[in-house]
Amino acid sequence: MRARRGFRASWLAGLLATALAGGAVAIGIEDVVDGGNNYAWQLVELPGTMCSNGSQYRFWYYDSPTSNHLLISFEGGGACWDYQTCSGQAGLLGAANPNG
Repeated sequence: MRARRGFRASWLAGLLATALAGGAVAIGIEDVVDGGNNYAWQLVELPGTMCSNGSQYRFWYYDSPTSNHLLISFEGGGACWDYQTCSGQAGLLGAANPNG
């Protein structure tokens, strides 16, 4: 009976430690990642440019006050390699988010 009581106490202590550790990790993650994009991104639309579907070419940037690093992320679509693909004769290659 004594061994069983010791096992139960050890098991409950382990369960409590696991629960407390999980809560501490969740609090740390919430402090770093708030689940949304709350940064002020700047929209740039260059005059005289357009996408292959006729929409205005645009891109966004965010000037971080805490970093001097540069990250460029290219979205798929819009590339051409020869006359057929550049002129649209091969069909529109289309952007992944043409309105976005």
